[in-house]
Amino acid sequence: MSDKEMIHEGDLVFFHTSGENISLGFEEIMGTLRALELSYELLYTAPQITLIKAIGNWVHPEIIINRTGMVYGIYRSLLSLEDIDHLDNLKEHRIVGENDLIKGGSKDIGGSQIEAMINSSQFRFYIQEQISSKCSFKIEVERIRKGFGHISKAIFRNKLGQAIKDWGGSINLDSPDVTIDVILSRNIYLGIPLVKSNRGRILLRKCKHLPFTKPISLSPIFSRVLINMAEIKKGDKVLDPFCGTGSTLSEVSQIGGLALGSDVDTDMIEGAYRNFEYLGLPNPTLKVCDISEITEFYQDIDAVITDPPYARSTTTTGMELVELFRIAFNKIEKVLKKGGKFSLILPSLEYLQLLPDSMNIQSAVSHRVHRSLVRHFISIRKC
Repeated sequence: MSDKEMIHEGDLVFFHTSGENISLGFEEIMGTLRALELSYELLYTAPQITLIKAIGNWVHPEIIINRTGMVYGIYRSLLSLEDIDHLDNLKEHRIVGENDLIKGGSKDIGGSQIEAMINSSQFRFYIQEQISSKCSFKIEVERIRKGFGHISKAIFRNKLGQAIKDWGGSINLDSPDVTIDVILSRNIYLGIPLVKSNRGRILLRKCKHLPFTKPISLSPIFSRVLINMAEIKKGDKVLDPFCGTGSTLSEVSQIGGLALGSDVDTDMIEGAYRNFEYLGLPNPTLKVCDISEITEFYQDIDAVITDPPYARSTTTTGMELVELFRIAFNKIEKVLKKGGKFSLILPSLEYLQLLPDSMNIQSAVSHRVHRSLVRHFISIRKC
């Protein structure tokens, strides 16, 4: 493991997250860092970008990204917070100078921002340090959320590459020593990729790829979000009292949690065991029982995570759902240890009124699945 891939005390690091839901991506990062007991200072947030300053010793970034679902990449930032603020100010004040780019017959702010980025002391120091080591470079540019859509990615790449050449560096597109990534969003973000996600390996565990499947199974990406919102650690006892096909519990097992579950449907329990065996995971502990009976089988639980199937039912009346969640919340409160976390998905925030007094809401993020369906990701802690 290269020292250059590690995160050190004082490093500025930014996370690039999925655009599926900006707030969920941020909540997953924060929950992951807390679960891994990593210290940091939160410096800056923007759509799909979170910048932090590392404090103390950190784990390898692969350990961080391998437990997340919505993080695309982790980067060592080549821009300081002051640099980013300066770029923000350039954009907000629409400064137009002689170095600004001209596209389509009109001047635009892009040129000033590129020049400011290139001239930032942190970026120049890094490049010149690498040049002294005779490193070659490659520049990759990614645009998210139509950021800087008026300027071609090639312009950014060429401007940056020319600056590196002017300082004595060399560009190597085939086998560079260092890759520099430029992310164009609301602002410009410049960094060295420490690790990037292979979301394909997670998506291979979608229900359609498993031997036992139901259309209501939660995506493994969103299962990971629930896991990290609950700050689950390796060795934690994690219960899903509506485990269904075991899709969420299998992700718990993937990160080293102890998977415990229950479901009122025997077929679901048998199918969940089949899926665990297919994935090569340790056998979970599963019980066939109603939600009202979970206290007979489980206690002293570190975390509860669940996506109640009843929340998606088209045949269950509102009154029945109210009674269901009232019972579920009371039983879950009883099996959770003090300080335990509870993350779940609800069809309406109104059901949170049914929580026992000891259950404190930590965060709530709404996710629109389509025009008529909104799901609410909730994180709760037992006092």
